[in-house]
Amino acid sequence: MKKFKKIAEEEMSAFEQFVQNLEYPISKEDLMTQAEKGELEEYIVELLSQLDNGVYNDPDMLSEAIGVLNE
Repeated sequence: MKKFKKIAEEEMSAFEQFVQNLEYPISKEDLMTQAEKGELEEYIVELLSQLDNGVYNDPDMLSEAIGVLNE
């Protein structure tokens, strides 16, 4: 798997707001659509593209999955 740089602290609040504002449950496909529309840094969109296909039921579930990739 491709190694990504960690989400920078200064970008974390915008990213957290993005995650909180999504409508749940959300599929990876819908997540990617929203991410590409949003004002996220390109490397964050690439990080999200590495998530498993499936449905994320709430912000905590999505954040946990992202956290694994962002280690």
